[in-house]
Amino acid sequence: MDIEEANLTLSRIALKTNLSEGPEGIGKILRNINNIKGIPIHDLSKAVSIPVPVIAAIRKEMEKDGLLTRDSGMILTHLGESLLKSIGVSGKKKLFLDHGYIFPNFLKDIKLDLEQIYKNRPEPNFSLDQSHVDSVTAIMRAAYLYHHDAVEGRKILLLGDDDLTSIAIILLSQELKMYPKEIHVIDIDSRILDFIETVVGKTEINCKLTNADLREPMDEDLRSQFDVFFTDPPYSINGFKLFVSKGVESLKNESGKYGFINFPFRPPDETVEIFNLMNHMGLALQEIINGFNSYVGAQIYSGKSNMIRCVTTFNSKPLYIDKSLPIYTASRK
Repeated sequence: MDIEEANLTLSRIALKTNLSEGPEGIGKILRNINNIKGIPIHDLSKAVSIPVPVIAAIRKEMEKDGLLTRDSGMILTHLGESLLKSIGVSGKKKLFLDHGYIFPNFLKDIKLDLEQIYKNRPEPNFSLDQSHVDSVTAIMRAAYLYHHDAVEGRKILLLGDDDLTSIAIILLSQELKMYPKEIHVIDIDSRILDFIETVVGKTEINCKLTNADLREPMDEDLRSQFDVFFTDPPYSINGFKLFVSKGVESLKNESGKYGFINFPFRPPDETVEIFNLMNHMGLALQEIINGFNSYVGAQIYSGKSNMIRCVTTFNSKPLYIDKSLPIYTASRK
């Protein structure tokens, strides 16, 4: 099965079952069946957060298409495995993090590799609200994306990457032998892009780099292209709005595409404003992990920020941005 036929199959099943999560939801179901051979319907329902009756209807359509069979649970056929392979998903077991997202021992060697790379990374430019996360955070970011099926076979856009999260994803993908379809980094700081290029150039990962100011219109070839966006935006509300809106603009026009946003604790009124912005962009909140990110050195927000995981809906859209407004905290003084 080629990728065009695979995507048509996912879309057709989503349409026939009226699945609000769209083709992405069908793909997520197949990924979970692939990962847990013989998974019972109730366990699958819990794993993908889709009601059992809906799963039953989807299972029926998948059986008609010859994608799965039943034997003490659901199992993919060779055709089902072929569909996943065509969209970049291997048959390897998915990475699972323990409840509470504690750093696992098996990632220690990757952490040491990343720390060696960090020794030569550019110093933070505080006028751009750059602030480096530590190596544990960077690796856990990559692991968290894998945990939520947001890496293998995916096109990932990172909006700003002074933390070198892209490199952490690449190191982990090489360790797991479960690769993204594409990693693309946009950054205003050419030093960051040059450094990433020196590291990634030694690998076979499909990594693209774009030097751009997100206050300017996004290139046409970056719009509606990606499955996942990841960002640690400037600390202002305007910065949050700009970077997240550009992330939404970059995602494919489907329900269920992923957004990962890292942002510090804010006063109640500003917190309400942040989630109002997400609501207006049509982003559905999935999880907030308080204090997920740890930053190096003394920081204005106590060296911590939160991980916000969200997905797109059929109503997702970017917001208008007034590029004359300050987005960096230094420019507001």
